[in-house]
Amino acid sequence: MPTDPVGTVGIIDETSSVKQGPMTPGVQRQYLGCVGKVDNGIVTVHLAVAHGEFKALLDSELFLPQSWEADRERCRKADIPDTMHYRPKWEIGLELLARSEENGWRFDWLTFDEGYGSKPEFLRTLDLASKRYVGEVPKTFSCRPGRSEVAVSAEALFSRPGVKKRKARSYCIEQKTGPATVWQAKAVDVALWNDRRPRHRLILARNRETGEKKYFIANAPPSVGLHRVMKAAFVRWNVEHVAFVSLHTLRLRGKKSADHPGASLPSPGQHMPELSEPPTGDQ
Repeated sequence: MPTDPVGTVGIIDETSSVKQGPMTPGVQRQYLGCVGKVDNGIVTVHLAVAHGEFKALLDSELFLPQSWEADRERCRKADIPDTMHYRPKWEIGLELLARSEENGWRFDWLTFDEGYGSKPEFLRTLDLASKRYVGEVPKTFSCRPGRSEVAVSAEALFSRPGVKKRKARSYCIEQKTGPATVWQAKAVDVALWNDRRPRHRLILARNRETGEKKYFIANAPPSVGLHRVMKAAFVRWNVEHVAFVSLHTLRLRGKKSADHPGASLPSPGQHMPELSEPPTGDQ
């Protein structure tokens, strides 16, 4: 596999789908990213991998809402096993990550959106496990700049006169599904948890064309340049692509028999092809 300067990136994210059937497993009124509002539907948490031109969906799991957890009879009617329970989406993401590592996957980076970056328990678990990450966080994300003992929000930190005057650097981010975009970024060393000194970088990135702002938190060491951190952060768009391909592969497979070459499934007695070893990241 060709070398990628960013490395192997694990992407934790979710997809949603509008559903109306009351017995569709996990269906309820909840926020659906696919329509950008609260609607009736389901949510699935995914773990994808990207390494240069290679990208794949490694694992997924249905998010089971608490309303379903409280009605086990409804779960049984929808063929949801008794062993499946409600867990926050960030916990599901960590379970998918653990399963992938049991199967031999190693990642140079993990990345995720602010739905996961806003959860202190999620970030803290990754830090304790020494997992390198760069993930999006909300503008309300709380941190302590430098050696300050006073926590401030990400938005407030970058609004401070001294920080605001810092010159941002421009980075060109390539995308396969659209034209390259230029993001102007600057970073501040911050402390989280009970750290006495800053061990993380809070990043403000602004789209030069649209003015859109994104905030990221990264625990990569100072030796890792901001350009590489930014490139790893924006690998996350791949999860939408691989989820789309996976869903449409299932749709196009249709009702083909298992031994049909387009079914992507082995027929009875047919051996699965040997898979090459997954790419491993530098630790």
